[in-house]
Amino acid sequence: MNAIRLVADNVISDSDFESLCSWLGTKPRLSQGVLVKEFEAEFAAWLGVKHAVFCNSGSSANLLAYAALIETGRVDREKDSVYAPAVAWPTTIAPALQYGLRIALGDAETDTWGLSTVDLEERLTRGPTARPRIVTVVDVLGVPADRDRLMTLQNKYGFYIIEDCCGAHGATFRKQKVGTFGDLSAFSFYIGHHITSGEGGMICTNDDSLDRTLRQLRAHGWAIDLSTSAQKALAAGDRVDPFRERFTFRLPGYNLRSTEFAAKLGRLQLPRLDAACTARLANYQHYVRRLDAAKFQFPYNPNGTPSPIGFAFLATSREHRDQISTRLTEANVEHRPVGGGNMARQPFLTGYPRLVASPARGSFADKIHDCAIQVPVHPGLSEADIDRVCAAVKGDA
Repeated sequence: MNAIRLVADNVISDSDFESLCSWLGTKPRLSQGVLVKEFEAEFAAWLGVKHAVFCNSGSSANLLAYAALIETGRVDREKDSVYAPAVAWPTTIAPALQYGLRIALGDAETDTWGLSTVDLEERLTRGPTARPRIVTVVDVLGVPADRDRLMTLQNKYGFYIIEDCCGAHGATFRKQKVGTFGDLSAFSFYIGHHITSGEGGMICTNDDSLDRTLRQLRAHGWAIDLSTSAQKALAAGDRVDPFRERFTFRLPGYNLRSTEFAAKLGRLQLPRLDAACTARLANYQHYVRRLDAAKFQFPYNPNGTPSPIGFAFLATSREHRDQISTRLTEANVEHRPVGGGNMARQPFLTGYPRLVASPARGSFADKIHDCAIQVPVHPGLSEADIDRVCAAVKGDA
């Protein structure tokens, strides 16, 4: 029996490999160069934002988002806090920990499985000292989280929004693409995602100042990736010795650059992104038709269109989860938990002194942690493949 895998074997097509081999035969530059700039411009146009900054992973994109808000003075790492959903990926919130920010984790919504705006509003109304300066929103497995109440609360309280859309390329809320609502948005191009550059990520923004800061932070803290005029303006302001101008470092940056090779692959795949999103949505909808919603709760948004990286559902208990897992294993179907589940229960947050709030025991985030299962939804699946997965889930003979 053929395995049904979460990572689509045909994400990188034969023609992609042929194009890469042909390109490598020209002995091109491999470190970051013109192809990175072209991929950034093309992705920004696809998403509908002013700026896209290509980096070496979606996790690095999240790191850059936090760093840019801190280095531009929008966030005070000594005083401010972050509010994030408990159901997330480790590197959604790890940068907040690494920068020493206070972290409050909220419960998950029972429909989208995303950030509970009810919990967020309760936190915001406690008073100025409890109010988060950053709110991070995650579109769980590509199902868009609610933006209506989130944007209303932002307008009232003035926090910054980071959208972690790393597995939600093309998902929409009220027909607007996720990644265009917040101050910053992060995407991942890992091998099993909608498109891939092997590894790689993109951090996007409409803010010119954040864009300039992101580019400096990505590359050691220097200004080499800025426009010539921006570099000259910085040098004039600092009164830098012209001999040292190119090697002046203004920010405590990283090396999170990507490569021309990754950008080449990403550019080959980008024209197929919309078709990949459509295929993933069709597979999601086939799961919905085959699994009884009264028996298997799954994430959805009545005001949005998912672009799923995986399909998830809840078993009724841990024992039921294990029974389903056994059947999926016997059917040779790869499956896994949903992300990190409730991040407050992960070891790296245990005892973290600046974790100031987390969902109560027995929360919906706990239910996801204990009972959720993720199964394949990638475009390489046929309806017959999905039928096989569903039969194993339901225990059909």
